[in-house]
Amino acid sequence: MRDTVLTLKRLFGEEWKNLMLLSIAAAVFSLPLITIGPSLLALHGVLMRIMDGTCDLDRFREFRSLFRACFWRGLMLEAAAAGYLLVMFWCVALQDAMGSGKAALQTALWVSLFLAGGVAVYLIPLLADKSLSGRQALRGAVDLAVLCLPQTVLATLALYGSIFLFALLYPVSFLLYLLFGLGALAAVTVSLVWPGANELLYSEEA
Repeated sequence: MRDTVLTLKRLFGEEWKNLMLLSIAAAVFSLPLITIGPSLLALHGVLMRIMDGTCDLDRFREFRSLFRACFWRGLMLEAAAAGYLLVMFWCVALQDAMGSGKAALQTALWVSLFLAGGVAVYLIPLLADKSLSGRQALRGAVDLAVLCLPQTVLATLALYGSIFLFALLYPVSFLLYLLFGLGALAAVTVSLVWPGANELLYSEEA
């Protein structure tokens, strides 16, 4: 966890101005809605590159470059997320018709949400790395989610906690997320993800 604390200090300390700029950029680039996926990949990709020392000093230029490079991956990520949510909503609609199986279905839904979130917090930063194929990114995300379980739990709680706070404080939360929320969540996620990815994934490539 020491590496996670150091990463947090760097991103929220040295990079806080860039973090705010990147948060606003991600929000603006997401406005067409269909570009949410590429924007999230670009945001996480910049933060990962900051940590490995390969990021352009002009963070916004790096963001735009990654947005273009990860555009189609981002769209595929959106399609996968949309398909998953449709299945979840369908399962929720079936609850009343399940009878005695309702409790089992609810348990399965909660477990599914945790597993999806646990993999997603690794998958999004890894998909932003064009040196990894989509299959490598997915496999790496699953491996890291299992091998770095404490960080996985914390990152998943941060993800769903931020969604809950956004819904709870809406519409005030909209402005907060526009200015800093997206960047802050990405920084927390990368801080938890980066040490494990650097040690278990990128060290193997080197």
